[in-house]
Amino acid sequence: MSTARICIVIAFGLIVMTRAMLMAEQRRLGGIDNRRPRRQWRQLKGRGARILETYHDAIEAFAPLAAAVWVAESAGALQKQVDVLAMAWVITRVVHPAAHVAEADYLRAGLGVLSWVCVAGLFALGLTAG
Repeated sequence: MSTARICIVIAFGLIVMTRAMLMAEQRRLGGIDNRRPRRQWRQLKGRGARILETYHDAIEAFAPLAAAVWVAESAGALQKQVDVLAMAWVITRVVHPAAHVAEADYLRAGLGVLSWVCVAGLFALGLTAG
């Protein structure tokens, strides 16, 4: 398995991690409402609301990375370049939730932009390979 594909697994792990953080916040509201979890999420304030946003961010960022890695690898891009961009994406997205919860807005936004640059780079590698 390539390093880039391992990065996709890590990206999925970020979804699981932020979901676990979200569930902990739900418990602070008196327990997890399995019937209407999204309604309960709307009750979260402060740190809990920011954790909910990190969960959504993790979900939204996953598919573009997975697609970009697939495009780059299937097009025959140099694997080392694919791996470096995928690892850079992971670094930005691992720090992103911490910056978000800490309300480090500019750092969070900068990390988000850098992660999208990595995805764009992966797609560019796929389009120019061959």
